[in-house]
Amino acid sequence: MMPPLKIWQPWRGILTLIVVVGAGVITFWLSFITPGPMGPSGPMNWIAYISEYHMALVNMMVFVLFFLQGWIGQRFGWGLRSLVNLVVLLILMFVLFIIYRFTVGPTFPWMLFYEINTLNVFLTMALLFQNWPLQKVKQPYQGVGLLAIGFVVSSILYILLHNYTPFYQQAAALPPEVAALLVPAGTDLAALNPGGAMEAFAMATLNTMFILFTCIFYFFFDLWPFRLLKKQPWIGISATAASVIISLVVWNLALIIVPQIHQVNMDLFKAAGFAPADAPSGFIPLSALPPAVQENITMLLVLGSLEGNMIWATLVWAAVFMWWPTLLFTRGGRAPFNRQPVKGFILLAIGIVTAYIAFQALHWYGLFLAPESAWMVPNLIPPPYLLYLWLVISWLPGLSVYTVLYAVALESWPQSLLPPPPPDPHLYMIGREPTLRLSKDEARSKYVRGEV
Repeated sequence: MMPPLKIWQPWRGILTLIVVVGAGVITFWLSFITPGPMGPSGPMNWIAYISEYHMALVNMMVFVLFFLQGWIGQRFGWGLRSLVNLVVLLILMFVLFIIYRFTVGPTFPWMLFYEINTLNVFLTMALLFQNWPLQKVKQPYQGVGLLAIGFVVSSILYILLHNYTPFYQQAAALPPEVAALLVPAGTDLAALNPGGAMEAFAMATLNTMFILFTCIFYFFFDLWPFRLLKKQPWIGISATAASVIISLVVWNLALIIVPQIHQVNMDLFKAAGFAPADAPSGFIPLSALPPAVQENITMLLVLGSLEGNMIWATLVWAAVFMWWPTLLFTRGGRAPFNRQPVKGFILLAIGIVTAYIAFQALHWYGLFLAPESAWMVPNLIPPPYLLYLWLVISWLPGLSVYTVLYAVALESWPQSLLPPPPPDPHLYMIGREPTLRLSKDEARSKYVRGEV
C-alpha cells in the first residue's frame, strides 16, 4: 500500500510559479537595459551571452540531480541541502562555461548548439535509459562515469551532425559592428566548424524537439508504453527511437504546413533592407519567399512558439504542480492513480493549453520590451523573427532552468517539503489490478486535501 501523499496543491505550485516567472521577467528586462560583453543593451546580450551561463547550469543540473541522484546534498537537512546544491551548481556552471568557451568556441552559435546537443544526450541517458549502464554502480562513481560517457557521446554527435558552413556564408554579409559582436576578432572559423552532415541551426531545432519528446515521454507518460519492455537498455532504445522518429515527422510537417499558413510583413522586410523597394507590400504567405528563407523562418517559429514553451509547460506540471491535476481526475473507487496512457493524455492536453497561454504572454512581453522593427539582426535575421529566437532562449536557458533550479534543486524553499507522488502501479504490476482500493471520498481526502 502506498503511503498517503500530502500534496497541498495547487497553492504550493502557484507560489513556486510566481517565483520562477518573476525571476524570468526581471532577468529578461535587465538584459535589455544593461550593456554587456555583446555590446549595447538589447536581446543579443541575453541570447548570446547571459543564457550561455544558464545552459552550462542546466547541463550541470542533470549531472547533480539525475546522474548523481542528489548525492552531493543528501547528507544535509532540508534547507541546508538546498543551499549546498545551489553553491555546487553555481561553481560547476562557471567551470563548465570556461571549458566550453575555450574548447567549443564563442558563445553564439557554437557554445549554444553544443550545449543543446549535450543536454539532449544527458536527458536521454538520465530519463530514457535511467542511468544505464551504470545504474548499479555506487555514487559518486555512477554520476561521474555517466558524465564522462555523456560528454564523449555528445562530442561525437556534435562532430558528425553539425555543419556551420551555411552560417558562415550568411555571416560574411554581416555589417562589421554586428560581426564583431558574434565573432570575436581572431576567431578561426574553419577550426570551429565540425563539418558534419546537417546544417547546424536545423540540427539545433531537431535536438530541441528530441528534448521535448523525451520530457513528454518521461514526465507525462511515465515511459509508457516503452516501460512494458521491463528492462534496460530496451526501454531507452525504444523510447529514443520513438523520440527521433516523431521529431523528424513533426519537423517535416512544419516545413510543409508553416509556409502555407504564416504571413510575412513585407513592409518590415523592406524597411530593414531584406527586400527590394519594388517588392509587394503588406502581408504575403511565407511560401512566396525563397525555400532557404522559408526554412529559416519556419525553424525560428517552431523553436519559439512550439518547442521551448511546450518543454517549459511539461516541467511546470511535473516539477511545480507534481502531476496534481491527474489526482483530481481519479474515477470511482479505484486507487488514486490514473492509468496510462489516460494520465499522459490528460497532462499533455493541459500542457498544450499552458504552453499556448505562456507563449502569448511572453510574446507580448517581448513586444513590450522592443517593437517588431527592432527584432532583427541586419543581413541575417529579418524583423520580427529575432523575437522567436529570443523566445526559445527565454524558455530553455531561462524559465525552464529557473523552474528546475527552484522547484527541484532548491525544493521550493522555504515552502514545505513534499514527498514524490506515487507511481502508476500498472507500470510495475503488469497483468494485475492495483492492490490499493479506496472510496472516492477517501482517496480525495488522502491524496488531494493532504489529510491522513
